[in-house]
Amino acid sequence: MKVLKWIIRYLEEIVLGLLLIVITCSIMSQVVMRYIFNASLPWPEEVSRYAMVMMCFMSIGFCIKYHSALKIDTIVMFLPIKMQALVTVVCNIIFMLLLAYLFYGGYQVTSDAFENTNLTPALGIKLGNIYTVALLSILLAIFRLLQVICTEIYELVTGTVKSHEKTIEDVI
Repeated sequence: MKVLKWIIRYLEEIVLGLLLIVITCSIMSQVVMRYIFNASLPWPEEVSRYAMVMMCFMSIGFCIKYHSALKIDTIVMFLPIKMQALVTVVCNIIFMLLLAYLFYGGYQVTSDAFENTNLTPALGIKLGNIYTVALLSILLAIFRLLQVICTEIYELVTGTVKSHEKTIEDVI
């Protein structure tokens, strides 16, 4: 049970770290092959490209978990802390609806990709398998957003609101 909690808590960090290792090793193998053995491999660029795309999608959940998503909070800074928390909850719900819409569209694209026989050029992997990673990352982001929303609603109800936003006093 502790291992499962640890994995759930650090899933994004684990996957992002592994993908970074994959990118580093694949690019280094290509550098070694080109400059030492004077021959290039067909797959390292493709592996590193797909790993980079996977990192981008996995970072959505990572940013949500640590409240580090890009946002414009100039107007929110002027509100009291409880009102900031309420606005944040509403914005996060809207963001979750957007992610659900992206998941729906991504599911359609992924199912179409599995129906076709398109393969990646160097590795020969079905494109549907590559697209599935984006779907799983969006699901993980929705899960992380649900965690954040539940925590924020609990803090609002119990009156223990912690400001993740800066107030105007912090800025001045």
